[in-house]
Amino acid sequence: MRLEPKARRQYCSGCGRGVSAVHDWGEQRVRDQPVFEVPVVLIIPRLRLACRRCGPKRERQPALTQLATVLALARL
Repeated sequence: MRLEPKARRQYCSGCGRGVSAVHDWGEQRVRDQPVFEVPVVLIIPRLRLACRRCGPKRERQPALTQLATVLALARL
């Protein structure tokens, strides 16, 4: 399942400040709970932001924890 972010302001994972410039991007794959015994893998776009204070840093993704679920990620 491929997730697409909503248009929103991105925040630096280092200092928490809002950042609009993107340094580069990639994808992260997250295994989630099976649905009807079918394995689920979420493909999430991850941005590296060009923070003026910290330099290139990943965007903050509070929903990406070890306990992330489809419902929490669908709100992104």
